[in-house]
Amino acid sequence: MCRPGLEGNDIDTCGSRPFATSTSLLILNLGGAELLTIPADMFEGLTNLEELLLNDGLLTSTPTEALKPVHTTLEILDLSDNSIADIAPGFLNNF
Repeated sequence: MCRPGLEGNDIDTCGSRPFATSTSLLILNLGGAELLTIPADMFEGLTNLEELLLNDGLLTSTPTEALKPVHTTLEILDLSDNSIADIAPGFLNNF
């Protein structure tokens, strides 16, 4: 199982396709990151991702576009303890 722990880091920006070659990654923990938004291409290449933890962050909206590459494999998505005020229409239809 490939499970890098990035939780609690002061990550506040992310470049294009940071995990593009991480095809064996099953769990990604970005809990506590200071990301305000998730770039649309952030999770491209994560073809086996089952668990994505984005809890305890600063997100203000649901990362609908960013989750499209992982919506068929993702089993657990944790967005708890963010500042998300509204859930995008149809967001949960992808899961």
